[in-house]
Amino acid sequence: MKTSNVKRILCGCLLFAATWPAFSQPATNPRLIIRADDMGSFRSANIACMEGYKNGVETCIEVMVVTSWFPEAARLLRENPGIDVGLHLTLTSEWDNVKWRPLTHCPSLTDSNGYFLPMMSPNPAYPGLAILENTWSLAEIEQEARAQIEMALKNIPQISHISGHMGSTGFDPEVDINGIDLSRYPISRTFCVGLNFNF
Repeated sequence: MKTSNVKRILCGCLLFAATWPAFSQPATNPRLIIRADDMGSFRSANIACMEGYKNGVETCIEVMVVTSWFPEAARLLRENPGIDVGLHLTLTSEWDNVKWRPLTHCPSLTDSNGYFLPMMSPNPAYPGLAILENTWSLAEIEQEARAQIEMALKNIPQISHISGHMGSTGFDPEVDINGIDLSRYPISRTFCVGLNFNF
């Protein structure tokens, strides 16, 4: 038997072994989780997230606590305790006409008006206004993350996981929400990684 055929057979066996557990799960387990994020950013986002959930499109909603429409988002989520809710940690404020401020004092993450910087990575439309173009403080990021976690848990009892808005939880190896001691928070240690598709 040729070496290339042996390699193909071996690869096929490995692929089968790796995917078998996924296909052997009972049919009642979810096969796909559709999540909506940025709830709290705008009233229209709140309405869209709730409508998507009620119409069976989404199975998970992620909320931003530093945004202007967070109080309404928190109320809607409390009124619907069956929704799987995640905290969407926010360190940026990317919209030009709607800005968000941190819950804590973190000057390394804000512009001259005290708003979060608009971008994580350099962007020609916002020269010098990306977190990665500035000297950011890990202590300030951890402090802000803790404050957002506490705000979310205070207002939404069913928070179950954490993700990062615009890549805020994984833009640098030093920034690792796994390094934050979450043991004092009654939430699972599930971290979402998302894919964005543009059509």
